[in-house]
Amino acid sequence: MLWAVFGMCWRWSCVMALALLGCSGTRGTLLVLGAGGAGGTGNDGGSAGAGPKMTWVPAVDVSWQVQLSGNVDTTLAVQMFYVDADLVPAATRGVIHDSGRAIACYLSVGSFEPWRSDAASFPSAVIGNPLSDYPREQWVDIRSPDLRAIIQKRIVALAADHCDGIVPANLEGNLNDTGFSLTGDDEHAYALWLNDQVHASGMSLALSLDEGLVKGLMADFDWALAFECVVDGCPGYGAMSQTGKAVLGVEYGNASTAPGICAKIKGYGLNGLIKNRALDGFRIACNQ
Repeated sequence: MLWAVFGMCWRWSCVMALALLGCSGTRGTLLVLGAGGAGGTGNDGGSAGAGPKMTWVPAVDVSWQVQLSGNVDTTLAVQMFYVDADLVPAATRGVIHDSGRAIACYLSVGSFEPWRSDAASFPSAVIGNPLSDYPREQWVDIRSPDLRAIIQKRIVALAADHCDGIVPANLEGNLNDTGFSLTGDDEHAYALWLNDQVHASGMSLALSLDEGLVKGLMADFDWALAFECVVDGCPGYGAMSQTGKAVLGVEYGNASTAPGICAKIKGYGLNGLIKNRALDGFRIACNQ
């Protein structure tokens, strides 16, 4: 079902909150827009001409899909798609938005991906060791001003590509052999910097990193997307779910293992999906 847009404000002169309620086959709030900053669900007001940003934040019970490979099925009755914008044609993204749904976009903020269009702009000094699970990628020095300038340009580009939120990947350099001496404090500072940049571009940012850093950052982030946290008991993400923010969770499995995995995900208060490791169209929703 297509949704009418009840009101739009494209200039700086007003701030509004818009809620689109779920359509047939979906549950909960479809979109929540609000003045920029963490949470993004309220009207922060602001003086005329100040130029507040409008930020989308998923509801706790949002229906969603993550698909980072294969053709995205836009007929799927979900309210949010998490995709790699470089791999999804603009026309497909347009179909999703025209039907009143949201797009959260993948962004590797901690690795060098040689197939990206801006790969040549990475100085060799910021490129480190290969990722153990993804040897085509290499860790980057997140402390580098040159690296941050590249990531900032990517954030602006994703906002122009109509991404509503960003899911940052590879924020665990402190736990890996990167070739750099990265610490948890480095990751924490970088995450806060990312939060500022993403909010300034009018998008929300998902917390998606090592469990050990979640509790110190969850107050600043709008929502979260956890991958395979069940194996460690989801201590950080489980705590964030108790704050009333949306915490989405991906666990890998199949139809036979899904019931047991979903029971654990729900026990931690997460809105979970069962996926295969290809992160293609296969999907079992724990909350539906």
